[in-house]
Amino acid sequence: MNAPFFFADPESQRNARFLQLEMNSPSIQPALTDPAPPKPPPRKIWRRWLLVAVGTIGVAVLALFLAADRLLESRKVRELASAKTGKILGGPAGFLPLTWRGLSVQSGGLLVQAIPPRALTEVRAKDIFARCSLVDLWRGRGRIDELSIEEIEAALGEGAVEKLTLALPTQPELLPPATEDSSFAVDIRQVSIARGTVLWGPAKAPVSGFRGVKASGVLQGEDLMIEAQGGSFQQSGLPEVQVQKLKLHFAKPRLTVDEGSLLLGEKGSIGAKGQLTFGDQPALDLKLTFQDCPLAPFLNEKMRTKLKGSFRGDADLQMQMMGETAVGVAGRLVLLGAIVQNIDALEKLAAFTGQREFARLTLQQFSGHYRWHDAKLVVDDFELEAKRLIRVEGTFEVHGKTIAATLQVGTTAAVLEKFPGAREEVFTKQRGAYFWTTVKLTSPLEKPHDDLKPRLVAAAKAHFAKKLLAPIFKPGELIIQSIETLF
Repeated sequence: MNAPFFFADPESQRNARFLQLEMNSPSIQPALTDPAPPKPPPRKIWRRWLLVAVGTIGVAVLALFLAADRLLESRKVRELASAKTGKILGGPAGFLPLTWRGLSVQSGGLLVQAIPPRALTEVRAKDIFARCSLVDLWRGRGRIDELSIEEIEAALGEGAVEKLTLALPTQPELLPPATEDSSFAVDIRQVSIARGTVLWGPAKAPVSGFRGVKASGVLQGEDLMIEAQGGSFQQSGLPEVQVQKLKLHFAKPRLTVDEGSLLLGEKGSIGAKGQLTFGDQPALDLKLTFQDCPLAPFLNEKMRTKLKGSFRGDADLQMQMMGETAVGVAGRLVLLGAIVQNIDALEKLAAFTGQREFARLTLQQFSGHYRWHDAKLVVDDFELEAKRLIRVEGTFEVHGKTIAATLQVGTTAAVLEKFPGAREEVFTKQRGAYFWTTVKLTSPLEKPHDDLKPRLVAAAKAHFAKKLLAPIFKPGELIIQSIETLF
């Protein structure tokens, strides 16, 4: 039945027929059917795939981090690292717990206590970070791109151990060193140390070493190239100097100082080259050069008031670093702008001769070659001169509290004229501007005996004895007494 005839009244039939015609129209018909879903733009599809990929990678990385954390927290990895470190350094070793921090494996500390006769006695390190690959670690390969240590201290000798100050958060469990090679290989590419200290010295003896040095190292094959700066260095018995720059080359068993620059005082500089040989009897061999170094740090408080100036020179330092420490030093020393003052004998000499310069003696030359070994100092080619007053040449030895010296002493005619008979009987040879005599000094060091004063007194007595009225008036007694109290 057609729709228009379904309605009884004519008006309804006309409306129904009109509606049927509109519905059959081509412009209306497609709208009444279910439309096909539109295709999404290609960009949205790629976004979905990208989100899926990122999510998958994130889950994988998270799983890898969790697996790495579990691996590092396990005792097996820490025991393996401790045993391998102990084998390298020669004694029981222990790491504090290992954790994964960002791209680095972190440990709060390390302790190694080496077994004699190794030169290295103890190592302490705090806040260790090793930047490495998770994949390599999972596969049992310990490639470390950078090993960073916040602070490390090392001691060679029992005396040096007593001077270590680094305290770890807790005491690590020390494990014996590995007895055989492990399949876990460690490959460290670069090392950086924010603060490093290395001390050496036997028990009950002063220690020497570097303190608070910042260092970095790069492996070249099996050799380690190290650059360091900052901090200080002190050899026992000598003043502390500041480290400006060090370039080192470690090739087992030797550490070579390719270049060293140290600072002493405001202007003083010290250059260093040499090597430290490790082993059962480690030895240090350094060649030092000094420029414009102040004298004061090398003198005790009493001597600082008597001698002022600076020096230049060189030193060849040889030292056995274990057991009874033996030090040998040889070189040449030249004083610069030296002034000798506050010496009672020189003040008396200035008053007696009328040469005021003796009271504050300015030295234009003070130099010599020296050798120091087993607490014995030997000085050759010694030269001292205060122009137009005095010149001294010769050799001397100082051992403990004793001294032995043979010196050539020259002085001017203006000085000798105050000593009756001295030119005729004592200073008999003339060379250049000076008249010369030989003087011998003997122990003790604090107040040595010389053979000059007795000869000057005898010459003065002989001079006055030749006077016509000498048997009656005893002339020159006051002068002779003054000479006797000069030295």
